[in-house]
Amino acid sequence: MINQVICADCFDILPQIPDKSIKLCVADAPYMVPIWKELTNKLFPELFRIAEISIIPYLAAQLGKDYIDYIKEKYPPYQLIEFYINSIREKIYFLQYGEKLIPSQITIENDKAVKCNHSCPRPILWAEQLIKRLTDEGDLILDLFAGSGVISITAKKMNRKYIAIEIEPRHCEALKNKLNKEDL
Repeated sequence: MINQVICADCFDILPQIPDKSIKLCVADAPYMVPIWKELTNKLFPELFRIAEISIIPYLAAQLGKDYIDYIKEKYPPYQLIEFYINSIREKIYFLQYGEKLIPSQITIENDKAVKCNHSCPRPILWAEQLIKRLTDEGDLILDLFAGSGVISITAKKMNRKYIAIEIEPRHCEALKNKLNKEDL
């Protein structure tokens, strides 16, 4: 499973991952998914079980303040981080068990997204900042809802282990091809 792209529903794979075996999980589900509340009720218990640190981009906007308050109460500790990417603000929900805190505001200027055929690729520097600040070489990173694969690609470049889980076959194949290239 380590250093692989797994093309499957994450809820079929997460139970196979041992407790607290993941240093960082980035759970970047597609925007505007109508089942976000149901998704988080299934996802959060698994993230707490397997990962020391979990990051869920854009969660506040997806769910609204009432549901975020519910999550904060049910799943502490938490932190809401604001990322500024080329002057665009995005809130990121940050759950952790470790002591390695990151600032509440991070600004990344002049960044480019990974080149791919994906509707919403993440910027490379975004992934580099998260991985650099929250993990060490050799740590295992879970790229949940991998999509364009920027987390897995960056993890590989930065000498971290990764597990990429993506349900969409075309994104899985594209990511496998990128990760198999000798020079990323």
